[in-house]
Amino acid sequence: MTGSDRIGLFGGTFNPVHLGHRAIAESFLRSRLFQELWILVTPDPPHKASSSDALAPFADRLAMTKLAFADLDRVRVSELEASLDRPHYTLRTIQAIRQNHPAFRLFYCMGEDSLQSFPTWYKPKQILEEVTLVVAGRPVESDREEMNLSEDASSASGTSGSLDSQETQYESDIRKMMLEKTVFVDHDSVDISSSRIRKQLAQGRIGDVEQVLHPEVLFYIQEHALYRDETI
Repeated sequence: MTGSDRIGLFGGTFNPVHLGHRAIAESFLRSRLFQELWILVTPDPPHKASSSDALAPFADRLAMTKLAFADLDRVRVSELEASLDRPHYTLRTIQAIRQNHPAFRLFYCMGEDSLQSFPTWYKPKQILEEVTLVVAGRPVESDREEMNLSEDASSASGTSGSLDSQETQYESDIRKMMLEKTVFVDHDSVDISSSRIRKQLAQGRIGDVEQVLHPEVLFYIQEHALYRDETI
């Protein structure tokens, strides 16, 4: 690969990886915004640290993700985050990639739900300085409104130096950057939930998950006795 390459990054716990993940990855690839899509399997994301849902072992989730994407061209499944210090913030992952590939143009891929929560991520402004956001789904007016705080709203809050006004200005700056650095790609979302799959597997409802899991992923889950406990 050359220094001018464009790389898409798509992160997640993939607990387990399902056909919805594959469909969204295919939408990212069809956009032709980048030459390769790197799938980043997250060991233990900070935003789920207090969740009652336990994660399957990282090695198993990595193996299943490789199986799910094995036949897709221009896709690379990465275990980079396992080598990074905790907590596994997106910014730190991006910085590690940037250190190894300083000339690459990076695109961070996500679904519409992640776009809405993006301003609450760890140091979102720094993330936007490093990448372009790629969102799967057609933009709706609410997306634009979320990213485009009016000047009147910003000025009405005042700039007296109070903590509240500083936070408001910071959030306004982030949303303006999002408006400038977000690209939407066509994607028809499918109603598939990893948590629902885990519950169905724990209840032994194999017939319900056969249509939403790659056959080799389902075989791996059964062979390794994963998700037999309903708390996972």
